[in-house]
Amino acid sequence: MLRWLRQLAHLPRDRGLLVVFLATIVFPSILLAVFGLRALRQERWLVDQQIRQRLERATEAAAQSLEQELSEWQKELEQVGQPPVRESPMLPERIGRAVGEPGAAALVVYDGREWRASPPGQLLYAAAPKWGPARPPGRLPAIADEAIPRAFAKAESLELVQKDYPKAIAVYRQQLGEVQGPRSKVQGLRAHEAAMENQRALLLHRLGRTYWKAGRWEEARRTYGQLLSLPQASVGELPADLVAKHELCRLWEEQGARDRLATCALELYRELVSGRWPIEKARYLFYSRQAKEWLGGPGEAAALQALEQQKLALSDAVEVLISTRHPERSSTASLAPRGQVVAADDGTHLALWRSSLSGPQSAIVTALVLSAGYLKGRVWPRVFAVAAAEGLEVCLLGADGVPLFGTPADARSTWTVTRNLDESGLPWRLQVRPRQPAVLQADLVRRQKLYVALFVAVMALLVFGSYLTGRTVRKELEIARLKSDFVSVVSHEFRSPLTSVRQLGEMLMRGRVPSEERRQQYYELITRESDRLARLMERVLDFSRMEEGRKQYRFEPLDATTWLRALAQDFQAEVAAQGVSIEAAVPDELPLLVADREALTSAVQNLLDNAVKYSSGCKTVWLEAEPGGSSLIIRVRDRGMGIAEQDRKHIFEKFYRGGSETARRVKGVGLGLSLVKQIAAAHGGSVQVESRPGQGSTFTILVPVKAHARAAASAD
Repeated sequence: MLRWLRQLAHLPRDRGLLVVFLATIVFPSILLAVFGLRALRQERWLVDQQIRQRLERATEAAAQSLEQELSEWQKELEQVGQPPVRESPMLPERIGRAVGEPGAAALVVYDGREWRASPPGQLLYAAAPKWGPARPPGRLPAIADEAIPRAFAKAESLELVQKDYPKAIAVYRQQLGEVQGPRSKVQGLRAHEAAMENQRALLLHRLGRTYWKAGRWEEARRTYGQLLSLPQASVGELPADLVAKHELCRLWEEQGARDRLATCALELYRELVSGRWPIEKARYLFYSRQAKEWLGGPGEAAALQALEQQKLALSDAVEVLISTRHPERSSTASLAPRGQVVAADDGTHLALWRSSLSGPQSAIVTALVLSAGYLKGRVWPRVFAVAAAEGLEVCLLGADGVPLFGTPADARSTWTVTRNLDESGLPWRLQVRPRQPAVLQADLVRRQKLYVALFVAVMALLVFGSYLTGRTVRKELEIARLKSDFVSVVSHEFRSPLTSVRQLGEMLMRGRVPSEERRQQYYELITRESDRLARLMERVLDFSRMEEGRKQYRFEPLDATTWLRALAQDFQAEVAAQGVSIEAAVPDELPLLVADREALTSAVQNLLDNAVKYSSGCKTVWLEAEPGGSSLIIRVRDRGMGIAEQDRKHIFEKFYRGGSETARRVKGVGLGLSLVKQIAAAHGGSVQVESRPGQGSTFTILVPVKAHARAAASAD
């Protein structure tokens, strides 16, 4: 098509067709493409607006759901009441469920003197020093050093200085017996009883230690077992049962009993993780680390370690909250119900609190700390469940940009709606974006694909139609040119013999021929020129009849040898004046043909005539024939200019002339080879060509013998 356009552009008389083509096909196609692209862009913009509006509605709904969730937690916190805090079975539903799950939440209360937690087992250590001067919950007060009898000093001297372990054991046992004696004189004195219980725990600890040093391990284990039975007592500032459990583990380690040590260490670690001993953080970490070292690996303690991490993070969050709240220096207004993000090792926790005045200068604060794991696993998924069901992903960010839930959106993300929650009194931000943006645009993509497919189909039809139109127009233009050339060539072909006949006839008519011999030559020339005119006319008529399908062939038996030899002699007589010789190689015993003699003669003569015309450098043309199985093979060979490869594909087309300048200078109408092909096809055969430029050409006609025999039989 481009080649045709270039041809039109270089043909002045056909530029009008080019203008018409551009105006009717090219320009409308360009306009169609432009409007199609604009329509696709407009639809994409509309879809983008719809998606953004949907995300904004989802963000508004998520913000309202979050505010409602925090409001529900705050209402339940207000139902907890004044200290002492009720036990978890009596707590409101949400708070009770949260604090009942290990490591999920903790409820802490400041009653004007100290902070207390509920349930105590949720925290792994006491948030010292804000717990105040009182003892940890459930423990007896520790005894002061001056309350220890002087006999202790004697026993400790024997144990630690003199290393007389038997005498030290005797003194410790004597003092232990006195502590366990009758208490009738001190009945009703609770503080004294507590002091005596702690004194007994202290004696048991020292006695067990002395047994250990003396190598009496069995007695040491029994002594630590007695100390283990005093869960309310303290050894210094440590719970007596914690000290006893730790010393038993050390004793098993000393004896090399790995199985017993693992069992004892697992019990110690389990009770530490259960929050049984609310000791200071540093001491808790020491005992926990020691227990895990004794266990030697996760094993059975894997679940305990995961729970410990949750509770440890919760305890850290409570400590941070207590360290940042100063009820004794805060007004009621500054302690109004609100939320606070508390940083911890495993993420961010949420603290909700309420405050009320209990006296002229003191305020009571009740705080609920929800762990990051509980929020991410239980609370936030429920809050943002509607958005998740719609295929949206929600991210909740703290004031410092720390994600409280979800994954923050990438800075390059196109579909992200962000909203600040300042109106709700929360220093947070919500980010909502589609989990799979391609799903939201699936309809648009499908429509775009459909539009593109239709557009491509229309453009393909336009291009194909343009190509067919261009090809047809080009072909018609070429045919018109060839017809014009044909008329010109035929006129010239007719003019030459007519001129010769007219001149010779005038000379004969006016008696200007001096001799009878010369008159006879003129008569022969007139006859040959007349035959030439007849053949030319017959060729044109045959072509017209073949084109219209009116050509009638008369098939009859034909002796191929005689026919070809006679044809060669007649043609030799015609071209002898030009100095051309015909070398015929026709065997004596060629197969009998059933064919149209005139048609086949015309075909072979056309080939011989072309061979003579295009062999100006060689005055010899070869005519060969041989049987080829069921066909007769007739060859016409020359050593002329040959045929270019690009022309060999078109030489059998009507009116086609070779593209070279030399070929175009040769006279011809472009019908000969087309007639040869049609005649060969009418006889059930074919025509072939072999040629190389500068080396000549060989045309071969294959005429099937059996096919013509059947045709003759049917004609008879």
